[in-house]
Amino acid sequence: MESVDRLKDMFIKYGGIFRVEFSADPSVKVAPLQVIFKEGSTPIMAKSRRYPPLHRNYMDNHLTDLMEHDLIYRNPDSRWGIVPRIVEKKEVGSYRMPVDLRAINAVLVPMAWPMPHLEVVLVNLEG
Repeated sequence: MESVDRLKDMFIKYGGIFRVEFSADPSVKVAPLQVIFKEGSTPIMAKSRRYPPLHRNYMDNHLTDLMEHDLIYRNPDSRWGIVPRIVEKKEVGSYRMPVDLRAINAVLVPMAWPMPHLEVVLVNLEG
């Protein structure tokens, strides 16, 4: 429980450095993710679905926002495609857009990495 309290204190103390919305901040400098497809895998293109007008409006606005902040880009030549779902949050009129990537993950070679220990992360953050 002490770790949880320390983590909460750090979020309160350094809350201003966490992004809670899209902004024009520079990208984090990390190597691009390298994915490896399983032998013989073929592209997956899910069928499009119909959305109610409110969901369609949310999705259009959200995708436009993602594109304006260079988080995604339109690729008309892609042979891969998964359709999102629009899910209402507890707050009325508020939505989120999850994407079920299980079909794509099934054709990728799994990547394993160790999960960091919370204690080690906290010590490094405090330094």
